[in-house]
Amino acid sequence: MTTEMPLKKPLHRHMQFAVSACIGVVALVIALLLRT
Repeated sequence: MTTEMPLKKPLHRHMQFAVSACIGVVALVIALLLRT
C-alpha cells in the first residue's frame, strides 16, 4: 500500500476528513454524556 498512485492523494484527503469528522462526533457524544 506504499505505491504512489494518482488516486491515493484524494482518497487520503477524504480519509483525513472522515477521521476528523468521526473525532468531532465522538467528542460531541462524550461531551453530551458528561453533561448529563
